[in-house]
Amino acid sequence: MTSSAHPPPPAAEILIAEDSPAQATLLKFILEQHGYRVVHAVNGRLALEAARRHKPALIISDILMPELDGYGLSAAIKADDGLKDVPVILVTTLANPDDVIRGLECGADNFILKPYDEDFLIGRVRFSLAARPAHAQETGDATEIVYNGQARLITACRTQILNLLLSIYDAGMQRNKQLSEAEVALRAQNKLAEEVNKRLQREILQRDEVEQALRLSQTELKDLNSNLDRLVNDRTMALQEATRRHVTLLGNLPGVAYRGQPDRDRTMEFVSEGSRELLGISPRDLTGGRVIYGDLIHVDDRDRVRRTSQASLKAGERSECEYRIVHADGTWRRVWERSQGIYAESGELVAVEGFIADVTARDRIERQLREVQRMDAIGRLTGGLAHDLNNYLVVVMGNLDMLAERVVEDPDSVALVDGAIGGAVRSAELTRSLLAFSRRQPLDPKITDVGQRVGEVAKLLKRAIGEKVAVGFGTSSDVWRVDIDGAQLDNCIVNLANNARDAMPDGGTLTITVRNVAHGGPDALPGDHVLIELSDTGCGMSPQDLAQAFEPFFSTKGVGHGAGLGLSMVHGFVHQSGGIIRMTSVVGSGTNVRIFIPRVVDGGEMLADRRPAAVPVAALETILVVEDNDSVRATAVGHLTSFGYGVIEARTGDAALAVLESGNKPIDLVFTDLVMPGQIDGLALARLVMGRWPGKKILLTSGASDGADEFREQLGGLNMVAKPYRKADLAEAVRVALTG
Repeated sequence: MTSSAHPPPPAAEILIAEDSPAQATLLKFILEQHGYRVVHAVNGRLALEAARRHKPALIISDILMPELDGYGLSAAIKADDGLKDVPVILVTTLANPDDVIRGLECGADNFILKPYDEDFLIGRVRFSLAARPAHAQETGDATEIVYNGQARLITACRTQILNLLLSIYDAGMQRNKQLSEAEVALRAQNKLAEEVNKRLQREILQRDEVEQALRLSQTELKDLNSNLDRLVNDRTMALQEATRRHVTLLGNLPGVAYRGQPDRDRTMEFVSEGSRELLGISPRDLTGGRVIYGDLIHVDDRDRVRRTSQASLKAGERSECEYRIVHADGTWRRVWERSQGIYAESGELVAVEGFIADVTARDRIERQLREVQRMDAIGRLTGGLAHDLNNYLVVVMGNLDMLAERVVEDPDSVALVDGAIGGAVRSAELTRSLLAFSRRQPLDPKITDVGQRVGEVAKLLKRAIGEKVAVGFGTSSDVWRVDIDGAQLDNCIVNLANNARDAMPDGGTLTITVRNVAHGGPDALPGDHVLIELSDTGCGMSPQDLAQAFEPFFSTKGVGHGAGLGLSMVHGFVHQSGGIIRMTSVVGSGTNVRIFIPRVVDGGEMLADRRPAAVPVAALETILVVEDNDSVRATAVGHLTSFGYGVIEARTGDAALAVLESGNKPIDLVFTDLVMPGQIDGLALARLVMGRWPGKKILLTSGASDGADEFREQLGGLNMVAKPYRKADLAEAVRVALTG
């Protein structure tokens, strides 16, 4: 029963019946190491056939096999007269006592317990081979036993039964040994689990998740593992959520976050999704090396960017730099980059992390702001010049009006004076245009014949926009009247014509028409309108440019060719006048602009080039004229005196206040300029008069009525006459102020 038995001949052949290749290989290796020849069959049927072909010295068989299991193989061997003396060892786990009974039933000689060690296996083989001669001569009758209420027929002889019982005993001893070893391992495992438990308890305590101390048992260890799995799962989910938020945040940033190597080519290790918008390049192309970021930097900026970055990294400081970078579509963008070095504990520079933002729009806005500031400065200068011109025109127009009264009997002189007055009126319109450009004067709408007005502008355009562009104009004699600022309408037409000229650098045709458009119709207008239409044969605009055409600062022209304000000013003027503007364009075919101005339904007086109206009859009122410009003051005094009013002059607001306070003569009306030197300007004087002498009338005037409407509103809607005024305008304004 032990390894002390006589060893078998080393050349003994052993037949293995095992369907597991791994188990068969291991078993074969062990047996061959001890000098046995081994034949292998993958199931009981093939093993039986192999045994009948060549009788083995010993058969070792697994129990569970396809086609014919170990019990069947053992029974077949013992039933074969030529093979019944061959010992059969069954390999089993002995997990069930029924395995022993079935082994006795089938005549098995011995058992080997799984898992087996080498010494036990070889000892069992040697014992079985050594006991074979004695077993071959032993015979016995079959014995019937009852097990679990079932009759079982035992065919094994006493030696077999004894061997099986000894196998069971050895197996039990082996199992006890394994259990002892397992107990030692379990104690070590329990000790390790205890240490893990203590570490976990400390970690859980640090996170304020104190749990009851776990006892070292299988159930509690399972609970601990379950809690640990849940904690790991929660942390994994939290990490995934933090990662998702991190990726979403970086993806939504208006720029590119990156991590790269501190090399010359700036090799990228991580790039956010913002690279698609800023560069037109996917992050994978940059991190995969298909696109080198350093190659995207403008060649004129590369050395400067490298020097700036290297100097900051060397000093351990954060780096900031602006430079140009090329987009995948070939356009250049200006970017701002902030970066810093990432250092290992040893102080070695291992990476560079930073952020790149597109500042192209910022630069464009800054340029536009500078342009606006320039335009504002020009506007202020223009407004100042227009203010002075208005003062001069008051003098010119006033004297011409008085001269016209003296030469009524001389037709030639009347014609000369009318011509001079017409020039002065046109000059006044020019100053109004200048003031409108400088945003210092509201619109001055009048009842206007648009056909005649636009026709006059069209004649000027033929000389103004060059010989390459042919200008055509058409209108009808029954064009409806509209209420519009004529000077601003002129500017509108000129602006649109200049745009058309720029769209036809090689020449073309500009056609301007004016006609009536009734309510509804194909344009679905909300009423009757006069249509001003301009069509050119220029290069046209793309749908994208057309969609932005009326936006401030948008321009399809190059730098230095306009501020992009022209069409936006036209758009604002048309809508301020109650009109509608529509524009269509086709690339290569030209552009069409249609301006719809509402018709004046109840008619109205045509105010262009009107002659002086009849001067209202003056009573015996006294007017205090407050004006710092001597010539303008003299003209106003001359007009008022000719009307029959008593007049007192004052050059400043302070002087006017002194006159009022003296009370030497009752004053019925204070006629004051708004802008004057001294501590008291026209607005302050008007407030003082209203507060201290509520009954006195006030009439305001200004050559640059910037804020005049606000002043009048603040002072309760006072009357005002704008410079330059005609003699009749002044007479009417004074009369309205005195009687209103």
